[in-house]
Amino acid sequence: LSSGIGCGSPLRQITSLICRFWAPNVPNNYDCVHTEPSKRNLWNDNKCTRHFRWICKQAHGPAGL
Repeated sequence: LSSGIGCGSPLRQITSLICRFWAPNVPNNYDCVHTEPSKRNLWNDNKCTRHFRWICKQAHGPAGL
């Protein structure tokens, strides 16, 4: 993220799409991304060594399985 396309990049068509998902004032030079509940679940970059809770979505099978 620190070396990729970020908000304010001269590639305006790409950044206008990307920037609407980022929380204000990010990305700011960290290499991993998570959603930030206190920022309306927008993207936030953070250290990759930080641990965050996660969930997975799985399709449901027939009842009883």
